This record gives sequence, structure tokens and C-alpha cells, in this order.
Amino acid sequence: MWAFSIRTSRNVIEGTLEYRRAEYSINFTPYPSFPEDGPPIHVLGTTSIALGTLQIEIDVDTRRLLYVWGYFPKALSTRQSLKPGIIESGEVVLASPDVRLVRGVAVGYEPSALWDIGYDESTGWVHFGSSAEGQRLVKIASDTALALEGQELRGVWMRPIIS
Repeated sequence: MWAFSIRTSRNVIEGTLEYRRAEYSINFTPYPSFPEDGPPIHVLGTTSIALGTLQIEIDVDTRRLLYVWGYFPKALSTRQSLKPGIIESGEVVLASPDVRLVRGVAVGYEPSALWDIGYDESTGWVHFGSSAEGQRLVKIASDTALALEGQELRGVWMRPIIS
């Protein structure tokens, strides 16, 4: 059973989120910096949570979700008006002890509801997930927020540079 928790923090991973049209890919390049309240991230390595071909990088030791990346060919295909709502800064952590994380080995995540893809050309937002009232949006990295409802991951909001 997958469960996620939110930790209040201003320790957002800073970097550049880019959508590369020619590659149909999302790429996140973190700026070289260290968290103020702990050791450098990636001490024991990282793996990813696979949402199809879109990945959420996760620190194996802390179980903190770091940023998104991956092949995402339909990112700009469905145009619609998107308004993410209030986004709080924080950390999202995989709270399920039974989900085993191994460095470099992705773990597939199957959401309980159908996820849609939308792109708002005027704001630059891309949404991959289910839309529902009551979701908390947590900014985990530059231009990236995760939507949670209770302890369930319900979506990803991204505002990449389009190149």
C-alpha cells in the first residue's frame, strides 16, 4: 500500500525544469546546493517512482521525493485552462515502509483513479493527475508540485521551460 506524508519545509530543491519538444522529455537540472538542515541529498543514492514513463526521483535513504523527469510525449497535447490553486512549499515523503527502494531500480506506481494530462499554453502549467477538491499541492522543486489527497498521490503539476 502506497502512502505519502507531507513535511512542512522551505527546503525546496532549486533547479531548472525543461520540456524538450524534440525528445518529448521532461528534464530537471538541480542547482548545486545543499540543504540547510541536513546532509547533502543522494547520500545513499536515488531511484524513481514510475508514473508510466514520467519519473519522480526519490532519495533512497530519506524517502523524500525530489523532482520529476522522463519521457512524456503527451505533455503538450491536451490544451485546457489550468489553475493549480494554492501551492505550499514542503517535502513529500514516501511513508510506506513496505515499498522497498533500491538505488537505480524504479518502482511502478498505479494511481487509484484515472489520471489525465492537460497543458495551459497561457500559463505554462502541465497537469498530470486527477482533479478533485481538497487536494494539497506541495512544491517539492522549482516549478514542480505534487497533489496529495490524504496520503495518496493524486497528480503532478509542472511549469517547464519549453524548448
